Amino acid sequence: MSRVITNSIVANTGNCIGQLAALIDAAPDDVWLMPAGAWPLWQHVIHAIWASDFFTPGPATPSPGNLPLDVIQLKMVGIDGPTKNEAKDYLAAVRAKVDAFTASLDDASLAKANEATAKIGLNWDLATTLCALGSHAAYHVGHGDALLRAEGLPGVF
Repeated sequence: MSRVITNSIVANTGNCIGQLAALIDAAPDDVWLMPAGAWPLWQHVIHAIWASDFFTPGPATPSPGNLPLDVIQLKMVGIDGPTKNEAKDYLAAVRAKVDAFTASLDDASLAKANEATAKIGLNWDLATTLCALGSHAAYHVGHGDALLRAEGLPGVF
């Protein structure tokens, strides 16, 4: 089976999710706690990782600490978040899940429905899912990049 289109989309998705790791590494501890928009930087990162996990078919990956789902889903502002190392471990676990999922795809499978998103009323196919994983991660990395630059630090883009 062909993977020409799949490889292109997967490379972009992987790059965007990988930028979360760069953001975690680039953010000093004090910036990790600063708000970017309505939420602290750590909350943007955890939410983006969680969403990558949630929209990828398969069992959920345990998130760090005992964060309430309302915090993870950005329905309320978090106060005490995970350390950067806990976020990196969470990202590594979710990245392994995403990588296993994307390795199972080929071009013909991209049009198949994503059962994980259908459960919440999003009738996405797998191609849409991959694009959303990348664009969603990039959106939250952008918040962090702007915060870093506002603090006089190099960005991650």
